[in-house]
Amino acid sequence: MIFRKAKESDLADISRIMAQARGFMEQNGVVQWVNGYPSDEVVLEDIREENCWVFADDRGVCATVTVLTDGEPDYDKIYDGKWLTGDEGKYIAMHRVAVADRVRGQGVAPKLTAQIKERARSEGFESIRIDTHRDNKAMQRMLTKSGFSPCGIIYLRKNGDERIAFEWLVNAEE
Repeated sequence: MIFRKAKESDLADISRIMAQARGFMEQNGVVQWVNGYPSDEVVLEDIREENCWVFADDRGVCATVTVLTDGEPDYDKIYDGKWLTGDEGKYIAMHRVAVADRVRGQGVAPKLTAQIKERARSEGFESIRIDTHRDNKAMQRMLTKSGFSPCGIIYLRKNGDERIAFEWLVNAEE
């Protein structure tokens, strides 16, 4: 598999993967990505801002993630806990992690996360932050197995929805 920045020509594959992820969450009782979120417009903006990354194999794109390196306003306030790096830590924010049905259960999400960890190390970030829905047990398991720690609760600015916030420290033992 190749990890690379997404291109506009990847949009159809990414949209299909997002739809599959929404279906997987719905089947598992997770009300996280609803009403067509993330939309093609959101993904296209991520691609154009060079924040969208993909894993591709010989059959095409099989996983995607959005990577923000200039902060995440939703993470400015954390409740019922605290960030491992405090309020001023330099971090990468991961969003919109999705894996194609054809590779689900094959360890692709941890491999994707490992790529972001390597980027964090090489570019001098202190940590990686990510959030997920309380009912998204699959993502919580993957994050925990990948060395992330639950830190508290954040609320999304766009709709006030609650999310569990996780953080991984670059200098932590693996």
